[in-house]
Amino acid sequence: LKSAFLANMSHEIRTPLNAIVGFSDVISTTYDELSEEERADFVRLISINSEHLVRLIDDILDLSKIESNTIKFTFTDCSLRSLMIDVEKEQTMKPISEIEIKASLPNEDVYINTDITRLKQVICNFINNARKFTEKGYIHFGYTVDSIHADSVHVFVEDTGSGIPQECQKEIFDRFYKVDTFKQGTGLGLSICKTIAEHLQGEISVTSKPGKGSCFTVTLPLDIKIND
Repeated sequence: LKSAFLANMSHEIRTPLNAIVGFSDVISTTYDELSEEERADFVRLISINSEHLVRLIDDILDLSKIESNTIKFTFTDCSLRSLMIDVEKEQTMKPISEIEIKASLPNEDVYINTDITRLKQVICNFINNARKFTEKGYIHFGYTVDSIHADSVHVFVEDTGSGIPQECQKEIFDRFYKVDTFKQGTGLGLSICKTIAEHLQGEISVTSKPGKGSCFTVTLPLDIKIND
């Protein structure tokens, strides 16, 4: 799997890099000949591919830290409502016309002791994953507190995407595994999310139906107060 991953990486990195270099060259050599709309479109494509390249490199660096056991976590008290609002602001800066992307939040704020940067990484990874497999409908994210098991909080990302076949659901958190090999990505994102969740003393899970969508959840211990 690692050998196949390394072979695939040259393609995965070269694709967005070629787009960035190519569109940059077009803009620099034919700037005056391009319409304003064409320039804006090329800049948008450069931005999309730059983000994709950064995510690829971040995944590789995180894998390296995990393998060498040097990944660091800093725990502080944080507001889940504030975190979700921040994520929503970032995500709405990258809108998709056919998809509603928004935070779905309860009335009460919830404070937990966690590594807010790493938790945000997991949520954004789930959302970016949902973007790949959702053509229309919505991607909603937020948190809920289980009234029965009130010692934990569920942070979720739910979409109306293509869904995941039952036989693939156990393997999607394995390293280098990709449900759709034609989709961009390293096959590392969900594995890294699982490792982060475990370091946050939580658990990661998925419920999904092909053609209906998926819901990824991180269940985290709740030993801090809940504020109304």
